[in-house]
Amino acid sequence: KNEAYQIMNMLIQGLMIGLLIPQGYPPVPVFFISFLTLFISRFLIFKSVNSWLNTTALCVIEAWIIGRNYFQNFLISSDLVALRNSSVYMIQNGFFPIYSFDSSITSFLNSTIFSLFKVSIPEGFVSLLWDSGSIIPAFRFSIITIISSIIVFADNTFSGIIPGIFLFTYSLLVRLFCPIFFGGFFNQGDVILALTSSGILFCTVFLIQWFGTVPVTLAGKIISGATLGILAFLIVGCGTSPIGMMYVIIINNIITMFIRSIEERKNFFGIAKVVLKHSLKN
Repeated sequence: KNEAYQIMNMLIQGLMIGLLIPQGYPPVPVFFISFLTLFISRFLIFKSVNSWLNTTALCVIEAWIIGRNYFQNFLISSDLVALRNSSVYMIQNGFFPIYSFDSSITSFLNSTIFSLFKVSIPEGFVSLLWDSGSIIPAFRFSIITIISSIIVFADNTFSGIIPGIFLFTYSLLVRLFCPIFFGGFFNQGDVILALTSSGILFCTVFLIQWFGTVPVTLAGKIISGATLGILAFLIVGCGTSPIGMMYVIIINNIITMFIRSIEERKNFFGIAKVVLKHSLKN
């Protein structure tokens, strides 16, 4: 059973790597990068598929370093960041495709749901959630990732602590501060663009809580989620980053290693205290 679990784990890691590599990247170097990294991690260094370092993110970073010309550049410029709704501008100017079904669905949502809150969404947002047109598969289909998140977190609410705090922290920082650095105004950052264009949602569901890379205690999870949000804001920024979340995950893995060390030390002293107290009674 353990061997079957390890094989399945490595297959899932390989699938994640494939989804995070641009579609035009040559398959041969991707295979060797993935195989060698997973092999070294599994058999030489950590000797487990559940290492404290996310090997999926590490493989993607290696692929980016070797062939960064296959990765897209930042689509959003400093001028666009300063705009109040930069995603609307990018949609209207062809940065993201608009599909034929968008108009009817947008009209239906505005008349039935958003009208209750006296707001409306412009055409293009439905298309952006459906398919952003990114050359990185994991970045393209946000609606599939959202549905997947419901399935993944439905049976374990405790597992949603880190993702929830991460998304809240990152979204809040983007909303409040992103435009300020580029001549814009406070509290006008484009959260929708940030969440749908840099693999944020995909990484939230499938990568940031990989086995062996998260704290155990509630306090540790809260710190980890907030740290992820701050790192994403500093590295990924306002969106359209092709590789930023991979660096965020690796850096947070290193921070989490120290958090888990503190947790283990506190747990050890806690057990020692209980044993000592029990022995004194006897």
